[in-house]
Amino acid sequence: ASLSYSSYETVETALYVSGGHGPVAADIAIYNRDQGRGFGHNLNTGVEESRLKETAIRASLAWEISPNDKLRLPADWGDNRSDMGLARRNYPGSILIGNVTGLGGRYDTRSSYPARQLNSDYWGGSARYRHGMDNGEIVLLSAFRNTLLVYQFDQESTPARLADVTITQQTKTWQNEALVNADFGRLHLTTGAFVFKATSRFYPQSIRSATPASNFDVYSRQRTTSYAAFAQITFDLTDATRLTAGGRYTVDRRRFNGVRRAAAGHPSGAGAVLIGPRADKTKASEPTWRISIDHDLAEQVMIYASYNRGFKSGSYNLTDITAAPVNPETLDAFEAGFKSQLASYLRLNGSAFHYKYKDIQLQRQAGTAQVFLNAGSGRINGGELELTLAPPVPVGALTLTSAVSVLDAKYTYFPSGPFSVPNATGGNTNQARDLAGFTMIRSPKWTLAAGGTYSVPVGSGDLSVNVNYYYNDGFFWDPDNRLRQRPYDVVNAQVAFTFGEEGRYKARVFGTNLGDTGYFTAATAGSLGDIVSYAPPRMYGVGLEVA
Repeated sequence: ASLSYSSYETVETALYVSGGHGPVAADIAIYNRDQGRGFGHNLNTGVEESRLKETAIRASLAWEISPNDKLRLPADWGDNRSDMGLARRNYPGSILIGNVTGLGGRYDTRSSYPARQLNSDYWGGSARYRHGMDNGEIVLLSAFRNTLLVYQFDQESTPARLADVTITQQTKTWQNEALVNADFGRLHLTTGAFVFKATSRFYPQSIRSATPASNFDVYSRQRTTSYAAFAQITFDLTDATRLTAGGRYTVDRRRFNGVRRAAAGHPSGAGAVLIGPRADKTKASEPTWRISIDHDLAEQVMIYASYNRGFKSGSYNLTDITAAPVNPETLDAFEAGFKSQLASYLRLNGSAFHYKYKDIQLQRQAGTAQVFLNAGSGRINGGELELTLAPPVPVGALTLTSAVSVLDAKYTYFPSGPFSVPNATGGNTNQARDLAGFTMIRSPKWTLAAGGTYSVPVGSGDLSVNVNYYYNDGFFWDPDNRLRQRPYDVVNAQVAFTFGEEGRYKARVFGTNLGDTGYFTAATAGSLGDIVSYAPPRMYGVGLEVA
């Protein structure tokens, strides 16, 4: 069990219990976080905003039916009433439609419509059955998930009632998978089949405005069915070299229907059909594959190279019932690297990769609707290096970690890409231009993560200090490279004292974002303006845990 109290009157509790008898075991985990105060205020209404309240429960049952037969039944439920990401304001220095600028701190807004997560109820469960055989196993998996979201926000984030949005959104998914894993000497086989079904719907997406003709409701639904068969073999060419080849064939079908109806106050009268009804369907099928080879240079040093083809089918836009679905996206990924344990206290891993994208799926904001589109093609070159060091020290134990990532990501073909030009009186004019050579979205040139933990005996307990540092070189939020996340860094730290029999108790003092760095979790450029949401500010607190 654990209990902590931190900034903004935030109380966080967690409980985990496990046990069993004979061949049956069970566990349950319960988590709750309640933030009593918001990070900022709505300067138009005086209401606090950017608060988080969530509860989650997970439980599972494991039954060893026989030495060769095992069944596991996990399930979970959660509820989130956060307005994080919904309370939004203007991008620094920009002007929103209606000549509105931001005032106050970075978490303050001027919206006419309160940002609220009215309901966020999600639950699901699965069953996994394993049957062991002399040279392998059979695995059967079935899972279901239901998510219901009801949330509201001010689309243009100004005091004027131009686009107040309320969305009721539900997604149900069901999947079944059968796997056979088998070993035949130097040959290792995995093969199986996969079936996935999903229904996503808006019922409805509501737009309300002081302009009567802008009051409408969108009812839409997309049904997805996906089938796939796959197989992969790994062959031990020698005791040190392994060759892997795999293939998968996927068939995705999507069916869409939707209608836009007038809401109360609309000149056509409430309930009148404005657009639609529309029904459409699409089908995509694609083979994908994997080829890789790895070789042990030494007992603790392995090198590898791989080529993978990935595929993501097209999708309809539930907010715009007239739009055609985006085309499927494909990815060819080439990677080479190494993994090593150079000493008992030193681990070093590295990789270099080249990604080639075709028909990249993107989305942007246009007024009250999202627009789905395809960029023609793009490529990413990059590399990563990870180091873990646990050097011997005179007293206690020290562990140091670091990771650096380098990216060069460009659109190579993107005719008629979206390009927004700020208006002098607020908002943007959406245009189109060739964006070939522009940097791909959310692709920082480099990032760095470093951390360290040092623990030392103190009396009958252990005192530990942990510090983690993250640096991001900055990136662009949109393909036209106008909205930029500037470089930022984040420091988190914790001091903990573990004591009691077998270290049963732990008391800790912690802090997150100690430099109070202001960086975005989301940013969009649309005709209504450049709008952002900020990540949480500096927070610190105390906690107690018992095992």
